[in-house]
Amino acid sequence: MKASCLSHKGNVRSHNEDSVYVNAEKYPAVAIVADGMGGHAAGKTASKMTVNYVKRFLQGKDCAKYDEQQFKKIVSDASSKILEASEKEASLKGMGTTLVMAVVTEHSAKIVNVGDSRAYILSKGELKLITKDHSYVQLLVDNGLLSKEEAEVHPYKNVITRAVGTQGVEADVYDVAFGSGDTLLLCSDGLTAHLSEDDITGILSSKTSVEKKTSQLVKLAVERGGSDNVTVAVIHNDEIIGKTLQNRYLILEEVAEGGMSHVYAAKCKRTGRKVAVKIFKEEMTDNPEALDGFKREAYICSKLHHKNIVKTLDVGKHDKLRYIVMEYIDGEDLNDLMASGCWDMKKSVEAVIKMLEALGYAHQKGVVHKDLKPRNVIMQGGEPVIIDFGIADDTNTGEGRKDLILGTIDYFAPEQAMGEKVDSRSDIYSMGIMLYEMLTGSVPFSGADNVTVALKHLHQPAEEPRTLNEDIPESLNKIVMKAISKKKEDRYQNAAAMVQDLRRAFAEPDGAYIETEQEKREKEKLKQKKTIKSILIGSAAAVLVLIISIIAMLAFITAKGSEPSEMAYMPYLVDRDIAVAKDVLENMGMQLDVKVTYEIMLDESEDKVVSQSPSEGTVLSKGDTVNITVSSFTLKGGTMPDVMNVNKQWALRLIREAKIEDPTVLYKHTDIEEDKGKVFAQFPDAGETVTGSVVIYVYE
Repeated sequence: MKASCLSHKGNVRSHNEDSVYVNAEKYPAVAIVADGMGGHAAGKTASKMTVNYVKRFLQGKDCAKYDEQQFKKIVSDASSKILEASEKEASLKGMGTTLVMAVVTEHSAKIVNVGDSRAYILSKGELKLITKDHSYVQLLVDNGLLSKEEAEVHPYKNVITRAVGTQGVEADVYDVAFGSGDTLLLCSDGLTAHLSEDDITGILSSKTSVEKKTSQLVKLAVERGGSDNVTVAVIHNDEIIGKTLQNRYLILEEVAEGGMSHVYAAKCKRTGRKVAVKIFKEEMTDNPEALDGFKREAYICSKLHHKNIVKTLDVGKHDKLRYIVMEYIDGEDLNDLMASGCWDMKKSVEAVIKMLEALGYAHQKGVVHKDLKPRNVIMQGGEPVIIDFGIADDTNTGEGRKDLILGTIDYFAPEQAMGEKVDSRSDIYSMGIMLYEMLTGSVPFSGADNVTVALKHLHQPAEEPRTLNEDIPESLNKIVMKAISKKKEDRYQNAAAMVQDLRRAFAEPDGAYIETEQEKREKEKLKQKKTIKSILIGSAAAVLVLIISIIAMLAFITAKGSEPSEMAYMPYLVDRDIAVAKDVLENMGMQLDVKVTYEIMLDESEDKVVSQSPSEGTVLSKGDTVNITVSSFTLKGGTMPDVMNVNKQWALRLIREAKIEDPTVLYKHTDIEEDKGKVFAQFPDAGETVTGSVVIYVYE
């Protein structure tokens, strides 16, 4: 469920008497629009009091189950509050307000209405007016004395016959279906005074966000005169929910939204497990940069397989939808866990060590995260899991947006603030900021705006964490300050080095063992000052080895050259279909060892050769290895068998029979004799597509 609201005073009125409220974070969603009357102070007071009263009354209640009489009583009680206030204050005498309210569940909506504010529903491209105006002209229409078209231009069209704040007011209550893909609009008469139903249909039907629809409705009414206050609330029932992608992933509910994508909880029909599905926003399809970013994220995530990095299970396209399927992490993000202040010190260090080990793995794969922050770390059963590689760089391929300043201002490195090239040390800076916050309860730099914070990252020395929390040992203090050094050269040069120092922090709290990078560089210079004698001896030995090697190589080449050999030239295979490429190589009769690797590339073509090794024209001999990389919409790989609770040898046999490469085997000691040699954990889980390394855990 997505919702947005907006109110504008218009072009004629000097003040805005409307009030509006929406909350669609969970079911039931609630939206309220009230159009006040009775003069500036009185009208605004009436509309605001009504919205606040209804909002507070419904808060924490399962109002989706309320019947018609219960909703009517809510409005009646709100009206009594308005009357009571108007009798106590002379300036508020005669105040009142219209009210249109929606209480929305996944499949239905209850609409409550008093006055001439309206509710519309757009379903399958057709707009329908749900409410009936409580107005003088509507009475004329109901009695056949006026046509609908005549009512729209009648001079008394704004004269209403019911309002909250009058004696004995009764609300109308409507129960309507609200299916997947439907959109609900609540609005004051300031909108309908200038927009036709065709105008409203066109905007609500557009492939844009609810925020943009809301803005466009208000903007158009203002541009066409804005003769009254204009207020709208839009709720959209996401049509993705209930859909099954590739006959496998049943979308259950939305759990998060980012700038480029929505994240949904889903059920994998093949395994029965709950998964997370990240779907690229359809309205962003025309943004080449955003689309490239999503493709890059899909490619990068498919390469990473670490227990402390969110696991990518599948990637693909369904009709026009591009998606990434990840493990569903049932936990709380680090940001929420730290909301009450700093964390337990040892717990913080343990978590950071695990995150650094995961980062070290990613860095070895050439991946720089670039957006490390507490919001992108989920704690699951005491284990931190790093998520959201949406702006990550792949240093192996040069994939990334280096000309843009991307990241989160409180945590990104000085080089990110300058829009310069980032590397693994940029992630180490962000981890240093996170550890600082975990130990002290606050980030080192803050300011009134992003520019101020960015300048502090660049130029202002950070206050040492120990000054904010005197319980922090000097060892941790020095580790944090080294990690957040302004210059990349002065930070830890890799994640493993920071882990090494953190593991000693509590055993050696004085931190004497921690060296600055400057001290390390000076030591390295001393090591390089060897004596002339040792250099000469070493050089002479190297020359002797080189001479012997050359003689051996010449002898080998001479012997090899005397043997007859078959050879051919490597053909150009790029852009060919993989099946055609294999046929070309097979017809060469060279008995080549052809290795095919699939990479995620969500473009318009699939199964096309995108790179080859060796290159075109290279001389091939019989039996040579040829490596081909092929584009794919989905992850290619065998299906992981269930090897739980079987012995290691049988597990290896099952994995080989599934045409999967031998796994990495990790061992854990057990005192239970009958468990020894058995598999007690596996990755990936049974039924999942194998996208990279396979790991089995065995008792010994």
